[in-house]
Parts: sequence; structure tokens; C-alpha cells
Amino acid sequence: MDWAVDFLSTVNKDDVRIIRDTLEAKLKAESGQYGEAARILWEILVQVRHAKKRQWECITMVHMGKVYRALRWRIAEQLFEDALPLAEEIGFTHAKVMCLAELGEMKCQWGQFDEALDLFGKALALLDESDMENRRMLMLDTVVAHEGLDDLERCRSLLEEVITIDRQIGCEDVEEDMAHLDRIVQAIGAG
Repeated sequence: MDWAVDFLSTVNKDDVRIIRDTLEAKLKAESGQYGEAARILWEILVQVRHAKKRQWECITMVHMGKVYRALRWRIAEQLFEDALPLAEEIGFTHAKVMCLAELGEMKCQWGQFDEALDLFGKALALLDESDMENRRMLMLDTVVAHEGLDDLERCRSLLEEVITIDRQIGCEDVEEDMAHLDRIVQAIGAG
């Protein structure tokens, strides 16, 4: 699970507690204790809503959505959909990208590949050009959606771009991405 806790330039004791509790929830989720992680995040959400900390509210909803993907997908979907307009309202682009990417992954897993591609496209459009790691991850998600649509030529071109990014950023997964490209090329040749 990829998590992001955005730190404010001035961190106070309440923020330190929120960060600590968020990291505790992350550890619980990573160890399969999703119910406990959800409980911790619900407590944080209540606190940040009461304190009117909109950015914390938004990112906590995103983290909750990630946890609920392991528990109840419809709740996860609703959390991401609820966080999107909040992220838009407060100008929290990072959270918006995360919501769009998570929703896109869910649509892909449900076989709704066109909807997934739309969401991934919106997320990619919001990314800063220099954010190569996140661009790479979104492009790989896009490859999965195109595979679902049997658009292997588009998969090939996307994977070639991913491998270029791998080399630029020194990604250790370059061999895996090259193997994926080889499988796609073989499938194109067999078709």
C-alpha cells in the first residue's frame, strides 16, 4: 500500500499526533489488521473534521479508502468519490490524483476499462511533468486497462515509455517492465 502523509510547513502537536496515528494505521493495514486500521482512521477523521483541518480530512479519507479496499469496496469507492470534490475545493492536487488513480484501479478490477482509462487520464493530466515516479505508476495502471481492452499496440507503446522513465529515474523494476513488454510483443506477434 502506497501512503502519503503531507507535512505542513508549521507542524504543531495536534499534527504530530495525527501523523503518528496515521502511520500506526498504515502499519496495522500492512500487517493485515484492516479493521484496526479503519478504526484508527475513523478516529482521526472525527478529530480533523471537528478541528476543521480540511487537508487532513481529505488525505485521511483517501487513506481510509485504501484500507476499505481490503474490507468493503463500495465504502472505499464512496470515500474516494467524497474526497475528490474536497480535494478540488481546497486545491489539494496530490489527493485528487490519488483518488482518481485508486478509483481507476478499482474500475479496472471490475472490468470497467474505459472508465478506468478516463480516470487515469485525468490523474496523469494533473501530475507535474517532473513527477516521474507517479507518472510511471499511472502509466502501468493504464497498461493494465489497455490489456483488458485487448489494445496490445497501445500497451507496447506505453511500456516503451515506462522503460524510458525506468532508466531516467534508476528504477529497479526495469527488468520486470522489459519482461512485460516482451510478453506484449509476443502476444502481438501471435495475434
